[in-house]
Amino acid sequence: MNNRNWLNLALLLLVGALVLLVIYQPGQDSAENQMKVLTGLTDQEVKRIRIESAGQAPITLERRGQDWWLTAPRELRVSEFKVANILKLTGTKSHAHYPVATMNLALIKLEPPLARLWLNEREIAFGDLNPLAYQRYLKTDDQVHLITDSLFHHISGAYTEFVSTELLPPQSSIERIVLPDTTLAMADGKWQLTPAREQVSADSLQALADEWRHVRALEVQDADPASHPVPKQSVEIFLRGSAAPIHFDILATDPELILRNPELGLQYHLSSGSYARLITLAASPEPADQAR
Repeated sequence: MNNRNWLNLALLLLVGALVLLVIYQPGQDSAENQMKVLTGLTDQEVKRIRIESAGQAPITLERRGQDWWLTAPRELRVSEFKVANILKLTGTKSHAHYPVATMNLALIKLEPPLARLWLNEREIAFGDLNPLAYQRYLKTDDQVHLITDSLFHHISGAYTEFVSTELLPPQSSIERIVLPDTTLAMADGKWQLTPAREQVSADSLQALADEWRHVRALEVQDADPASHPVPKQSVEIFLRGSAAPIHFDILATDPELILRNPELGLQYHLSSGSYARLITLAASPEPADQAR
């Protein structure tokens, strides 16, 4: 090996040693290890969540067994996905943290805060975004933290942000669907159509029932009777074990399907194409020999 090759090898080893030195930094913790956990709770320890934000009614969520419920300002089933996002705060680590006494809380909108959230009795105040790091200021106890935030737009909204997007109770069994121009009823393990339509197949009936069983809204809002005229059409869903049906007024069909549940005072906004899947029954295509 000539001198040049030896020199190149030595330089390569030196670069490798410097890289290892930068990565491991002997005598110092890694940045990950220096990050401080926001709370001392686990997600399973949280039994109650309270939210207060400007311009919105206070929100309370409570764990009942394995399920979460909205208990204020109304009692309703909640979106488990939205609750899970809040519970992620228990394990969130801050990218930086500072003593409260060293910070101008008013400047970063922590005095007063933009929103406050309690996990059990542990308060977390939400402030402004850091314009450089695009991380949000949070205050817990005597510390101000900077975290990557995807939660604020949910907790600063109305309580309907947390309402379940499912139109029917989970695990419910449908026995009858009353559509504007026809009725599907389960009899002897099969869906029957009244009035009968020979061109509609059993698969089409089952597909429509399955759509209702699994349907979810894109958005849930408070029902506003003033914003819609008296509906001309409605749907009723009869569930096993329940005498009274779940009633939905059809408020709009295009470009989105909007259904109102007057009993709950909620309206559900569904994707385009939902009207065809939930309200109409497509005729089965004719066999090729009949079509000719």
